[in-house]
Amino acid sequence: MNIYDSMSTIVFEKVRNDWCAEMVISEDIVNISVREIMSSPIVYATRGETIKGVAIKMKEYSVSHLVVLDGNEPLGIITKDILVYNVLTKDSINEELSVKDFPLEPLVTVKADTSVIDLARIFARKHLSLVGVTYKGKLVGVVSAKDIIRIIPDVIDALKQRETFEKEPVIKANATVMGYCDRCGVWSDKLVFVDGKYYCPDCVADLFGEEVLTE
Repeated sequence: MNIYDSMSTIVFEKVRNDWCAEMVISEDIVNISVREIMSSPIVYATRGETIKGVAIKMKEYSVSHLVVLDGNEPLGIITKDILVYNVLTKDSINEELSVKDFPLEPLVTVKADTSVIDLARIFARKHLSLVGVTYKGKLVGVVSAKDIIRIIPDVIDALKQRETFEKEPVIKANATVMGYCDRCGVWSDKLVFVDGKYYCPDCVADLFGEEVLTE
């Protein structure tokens, strides 16, 4: 192997390794599980809790849903919409009304190792705003639609990177091309083609900080 072949190999390996490291991060995002984005411990209400107490708790924790528990058993969800439609639309408000006096939304649950992508499909298919997360049969957390919305852009970007990686190589390395360097403009008969641009040996050393060894 001559000096230019060695240079081409070094540049190719460095860029490939950087790309592979980025792909590992992307794969981590794609494969992220529900347990990594869930809210825990759960902010909850009891059947006997007053509507005023529920409203105060929602404001305090900046949430629009509360899981309703009877002991450790989840009964459903009380939402801000339930409060608005069933309480605030009345001519007079009885602040002593309790959770048990109102209909609850059912609590759909998923296992903690469910992927975020699968969970997003469940949200969309069932038109949900909140799901419970279970581990070994016990309710351990919740995930809201807002949590999904926050993570989905990163998942989409990661999927696009995966698609690009699978369709075509990130770089092409060639040590026998003649022409002008795309960085410094100097003529060279030993350009290296990296990720869409041609670089002379000096620019390769400047950009990638590698010493070229002859074999």
